[in-house]
Amino acid sequence: MDIGFLIKKFIGGMMMPMSIVFLLGILGLLFLFIKKYNHAKVFLISSFVILFMFSYNPIANTLIGNLEYAHKSLLEAPKDIKYIAVLGSGHTSNDNISIISQMDESSLARVSEGVLLYHKIGDAKLIFSGYSGNDAVPHAFMQKKLAIELGVKEEDIITFSNPKDTYEEAVAIKELLGNEPFILVTSAFHMSRAIDTFNFVGLSPIPAPTGHKASNIDYFKRPSGYDIQKSETAVWEYLGLLFNKLKSIF
Repeated sequence: MDIGFLIKKFIGGMMMPMSIVFLLGILGLLFLFIKKYNHAKVFLISSFVILFMFSYNPIANTLIGNLEYAHKSLLEAPKDIKYIAVLGSGHTSNDNISIISQMDESSLARVSEGVLLYHKIGDAKLIFSGYSGNDAVPHAFMQKKLAIELGVKEEDIITFSNPKDTYEEAVAIKELLGNEPFILVTSAFHMSRAIDTFNFVGLSPIPAPTGHKASNIDYFKRPSGYDIQKSETAVWEYLGLLFNKLKSIF
């Protein structure tokens, strides 16, 4: 496994809201245990404040909505495009359940959007990418399996089973297509970072965001785990955009 990739994931994970909440909470309890009560109050109150903020519906929806609506949905597929690249997400392979149940929510939305565009265009190739992660089967192969179940011809599918992240996906697609125009399908919250990454390697894809998570803001909705999940998803993407910016500078 690439050590740099693991370090990047670890650092990013430690900067997630829930990681910060737990870290502050643990520090608060430690100070409480050694009877430094003023320090304990600061860390424990900070922990609860951050937890409330990122699990509060208006904040969560604003964070993720700003990402999701940065690019318009591709409602009319251009007929002159011959390639549709669908970025990978996640899955858990299990032959005892439906292929749909094996895919995570983001992957289902991405593959479905790609297949929809494939049928609209009528003469295109689908590109699927993604490594195996902690699973035995590469994600690209799972995407391919689902697409075939949804009526895509096997000969119209290209798979890249080695890319571990968006940058590696962009490099693989650049090597395949060169300057050939193509549609890029990924989750709406991920599209800004994906476009940024693809531009970095010299590509200018047509964005086709899907799987929008932002909903109408409800100021009276209680804090929820679903909303903090939205916040964490958004924060991860903002960190990715920052990383891309730093990489372009250095």
